[in-house]
Amino acid sequence: MERVGQNRKIYRAVLAFVFTISIPFTSNSFATAAGSDDPKTFLLPQFNGQNGATGVGVIFDDSQAALSYASGLGDANVNSNPDGTQAVGAKLYCKNLQDAACAKTTNFNVFAILQPCKTESDLFCIQEVYAKTPAGKVSGKFVENLPAAGPTDFTGDSSLGLPSGGPPSIWQIPGIKNSSGGDNYTLFVSTRGRGTRSSATSTPIFQFNEYTVAMYATSMKSGTYQLVTADGSGLDAIVGGGCATNSESKCALRESFPIDGTAFGVSLRFPKAPSNWFYGRLSKPSFTLNKSTTNSAVVLDVSGEPVTVPVLFGKSPWAALSPALQKMYQSGFPSVGKIYGVPDPNQWDVAHLASSREIGRAHV
Repeated sequence: MERVGQNRKIYRAVLAFVFTISIPFTSNSFATAAGSDDPKTFLLPQFNGQNGATGVGVIFDDSQAALSYASGLGDANVNSNPDGTQAVGAKLYCKNLQDAACAKTTNFNVFAILQPCKTESDLFCIQEVYAKTPAGKVSGKFVENLPAAGPTDFTGDSSLGLPSGGPPSIWQIPGIKNSSGGDNYTLFVSTRGRGTRSSATSTPIFQFNEYTVAMYATSMKSGTYQLVTADGSGLDAIVGGGCATNSESKCALRESFPIDGTAFGVSLRFPKAPSNWFYGRLSKPSFTLNKSTTNSAVVLDVSGEPVTVPVLFGKSPWAALSPALQKMYQSGFPSVGKIYGVPDPNQWDVAHLASSREIGRAHV
């Protein structure tokens, strides 16, 4: 394994509600992660030089890594960026499968943040958000999407197994107070996959290898923020500012979950049942799978109590990184900082937001 950080820091554990469901089979696989940070939120050290030096850092925090991308249905061939030189504006994203801009697309990359169900026939959607206390179940109320719309949102086609992709959603769970004294929670349910078709006129076939669900206790604050993009940029508000999601003027600031035995859960509606195995980070988990009220879909319900997870951060001068890590970072990565993208990487002062899956590439 490569060494990333000259400075090694292990920050105190964060309170997180995390669960993951992974299903490695054909059309759908489900991964779920949810997190809330304590104290209040983990913030990266200030950039523009740590002790006067530039460098590349890495933060291992699965609860934040879940927030690295906005929804997007992209042309996989056009958007491939092996040398890290392609401009963001040169990338191609589709509003739907009928979008004239994607008429010649034969290979699709998909990242979809799922939306609340609006009708009983909706699929690939959030049916319910709730909390469970000794007094009983408290159902959440959908408040808004934040941002209200993303620049690369798209409309899917459930008959082809393609979900629609939009922004994260804000929910109120009445009376279930988080560390802010409020009862708002941010939900991030996403799936990643790809689609292929033999020609521009044929029907694409979509496969998804991961679903992620992240729930965050949040409070709202005003400010000026960058939007997260479909290619993984604009993360300063997420990692540096402590937001779970944000618009250009509002931030859903991550707070702490209550630790009084309250459990949190989500119900998700899919066209078919998941299979194989489940894994995750939550206490006293409960998983149920039932038919929908119309018997035309299945509803996956997952709940549990928050748990504590660690966050690691380290930083190194560019010249001290191995050639393998330099190549990886030059090919593009979800980053936070001021000057990533300038020609000379010795001038970079940024951090790579990594997940635990990448721990084999580097250690701090």
